[in-house]
Amino acid sequence: MASMSVQDLTNYLLFAVNFVASWLAVSTLWKVIGSRHSLCSESLSQDNRRLLWRVVFFLIFPLANALKAFATQSIVRAMGGEASFSSWGLYYYLIDIQGAQNWSTGQSLFALLSGEIVLFAFLLALLPVFLLRPNPWFSTLLGYATAFLFAYSLICVPVLSALGVTFGPWSELASDMHLKSKTAILLGLNASMLFLLLAISNTRAVRGWFSKLSRPVANERLQEVVLSIESSKISADSPNSICRLAHLYHLAGLTRESKEHLKKLNSKYGTSLYTAFLNATLAYHLKKFDYARKEFLNIANSPDLVSENKLKADLLAAASCASFAQGKARSAFRLCLKALQEDRTCLLAQLIKVDTLLATGKFSRLEMENHSLLYEVDPKKALDEIVPLDFNKTIDAIARIEKY
Repeated sequence: MASMSVQDLTNYLLFAVNFVASWLAVSTLWKVIGSRHSLCSESLSQDNRRLLWRVVFFLIFPLANALKAFATQSIVRAMGGEASFSSWGLYYYLIDIQGAQNWSTGQSLFALLSGEIVLFAFLLALLPVFLLRPNPWFSTLLGYATAFLFAYSLICVPVLSALGVTFGPWSELASDMHLKSKTAILLGLNASMLFLLLAISNTRAVRGWFSKLSRPVANERLQEVVLSIESSKISADSPNSICRLAHLYHLAGLTRESKEHLKKLNSKYGTSLYTAFLNATLAYHLKKFDYARKEFLNIANSPDLVSENKLKADLLAAASCASFAQGKARSAFRLCLKALQEDRTCLLAQLIKVDTLLATGKFSRLEMENHSLLYEVDPKKALDEIVPLDFNKTIDAIARIEKY
């Protein structure tokens, strides 16, 4: 039996990659269809945003690759040459160009990079769509896709080509001695475009604009609080103001501003309940559940909360949620009981108690019927979907305890 050649092995691996990529594309499309109602809401959940990233990578990226490949083929033929694909897949292509002997260096470079040029032109042509203020899901998807495709073309493709592990125009440039002398110039142009893209996308104005389009509810709430602070006698440097703004900046997707306010709060009011609560809340948002649980417990056990039974119950219930999110149902159950000892009307503790009993298999059908809880959730509260507390009410409670 003949041994498998390197080419055969490569073909098998490429087939496997394409098969898996196709399956993931179909899976993503099916997921989008199933989530179409939540995707069309004004407030996208974290799961929605992760799904949109999947759409970018498993659906839009292959389409962009096809656009580049067929644009290159069409332009080469229009220039009098002939182009054929020696290898093709959802995420790559290798094109052979014939009849280019009489082309100048500029024409050869243009032919090789025509796919990238067409893709960039297409993405830039789509940017005015943002001015129409489309639905948040479309704004988010378009923003993610534009950023990813520019970054892939300007960073990943040149780097991978230099390592010899990719297909496309940069691989051809690296192997063609006639064009190799121009590679340094093209790399300089590539680096300049990358620097310009990063400079523009990282400006406060652009990030704020994208936040308004992709997270309109959170951004509107942020602007209301900013105007409220500016128009009132409340100091913008008070722990209450800093805490509220840091949380709202995070919800609006402006993580840099959120981190700046968190750093400011930690440096000025490191021992404050505001600081501990903000750290716990943001940790919960980022799914750092162990840290969030410890912070919620530290606040609940603070001597300042001795007479604040309701607030203490809410914090213990939040710690219970963090434990449950870690898969520690028994620990979550014990914290629920502590919360209900402080306040038997704590709805969050009752809900988590039901979940923990179900998870541990200790909840009979009769008990479930007696303890079933029906409640409605305000759609605007989707912003806090992974945070188990009403942020504003908790901050107001802390304001009654700590006087600044």
